[in-house]
Amino acid sequence: MRFDEIELRVIRMPYRSAFKTSFASESQKVAVITTVRSDGVEGYGEGVMDPLPMYREETIAGGLGLMRDALVPWLLQHGCLHPSELLDAWSRWRGNSMAKAAVELAVWDCFARQQDVPLCSLLGGRVKLKIEPGWDRELLTAVRSACPQVELTVDANSAYALDDTDLLRSFDEFDLHYIEQPLHWDDLHDHATLARSLRTPICLDESLTSPARVKAALDMGACTVVNVKVGRFGGIESVVRVHDICVERNAPMWCGGMLETGIGRAHNIHLATLPGFVYPGDTASASRTYARDIVEQPRRGDARSRRQWHRRHPRSSVPRQRDRERRGAAPMTDLASLEFRDLVSADQLAVLPPFERRIWGGESELVSVNMLVATVSEGGVAIGAFDGDAIVGAVYGFATREPHVLHSHYMAVDPGYRRAGLGVELKRRQRSWCLERGITHMRWTYDPLQLGNAHLNLRVLGATGVEYHVDHYGTLGGINGSLPSD
Repeated sequence: MRFDEIELRVIRMPYRSAFKTSFASESQKVAVITTVRSDGVEGYGEGVMDPLPMYREETIAGGLGLMRDALVPWLLQHGCLHPSELLDAWSRWRGNSMAKAAVELAVWDCFARQQDVPLCSLLGGRVKLKIEPGWDRELLTAVRSACPQVELTVDANSAYALDDTDLLRSFDEFDLHYIEQPLHWDDLHDHATLARSLRTPICLDESLTSPARVKAALDMGACTVVNVKVGRFGGIESVVRVHDICVERNAPMWCGGMLETGIGRAHNIHLATLPGFVYPGDTASASRTYARDIVEQPRRGDARSRRQWHRRHPRSSVPRQRDRERRGAAPMTDLASLEFRDLVSADQLAVLPPFERRIWGGESELVSVNMLVATVSEGGVAIGAFDGDAIVGAVYGFATREPHVLHSHYMAVDPGYRRAGLGVELKRRQRSWCLERGITHMRWTYDPLQLGNAHLNLRVLGATGVEYHVDHYGTLGGINGSLPSD
């Protein structure tokens, strides 16, 4: 990506009412809005640093200085092949995660818009109370009495000290899901000491600023729950690395907000689709914070906005469960209701080219029926997943020059059946087919620019990346457009 122009703007937006924490009371949001322009496409990011170093040490003045004098000139000069490169490229400038995130988020947004895909496709009920000394036990008693079954969490914003261990231990009786950042904003050691004295899990927020810091906190027992704020970690690539660390250690995550405008909240929503974010986030509608947002489409979650969205997108590939039930299809998560068939004959294999066309578009990626028959006859495998008579998923592979290796050419799942484990089940069945025939290895390619693909292949399926091929298949067209097929 080469960038033609990068714009930095500071905006002020009044809150509907004062926002209070243990360390400040604010009446307006001051934010840095970043716009990058590349080949006629714009992308937007938001910097969440404060005018004064209240939440963390970063400030708007310092962040703007780094962006103007370092990050923006570097990006205009060097560009990038992929937004994930920026985290390492900018490591020469220490700290300043929020300033880096403000620019990196805009690059990710521009990259997704150039591909005409949602950002989340490139990556995949809770009550929270603010507490502080003098405003804790009485509040918790009242809320728990009124709502005995609600999932309840509290956020202390570093308001307590280790000397308050007895008080914090008394919160165990309220059956909290976790207590967030009870001690000093930059501490791990005391949190680890405190955690050994409490039944209530500890979630860290301000103390976690990098993947290495998250790994250290989890390994030393300073927390068992991780709060993610993209600005605090320095951007999307850093959050993806944090995500993988948490998944490896079975540490639940959730995405927090910093009273962003609609731009920042949109990035939070995309990130929260990663599978490691198992706890509800606190990205609420901007209309609850601001009388007027800066985006044209307000980020709302009420029934009216959902109806409006579906009226504007009547042919959306995101299915609604009641539509599936109305047409007699299986529930999205009910794999047991699907039928898996080995496809061998020409009549059976004939369902694949139309299915491929539906998934990828264009014609250059399609495998003809004749070629399917030939390769399957010579030791290949094609397995289809069917919902009634409709094919909703398929995996196809063929023999190689090495008898113990199968080349898995593609795995495809209908958009309406994704995120239900169907892709993993197809690969599992392909694996079983191979092992029954003495085939011990499978080899395949995937698009490394799609983070969801990387997560499935490397993290979920446990594959090992061994080679990187540049434009391996040439121009494919369809959903790939004119992008190189790395």
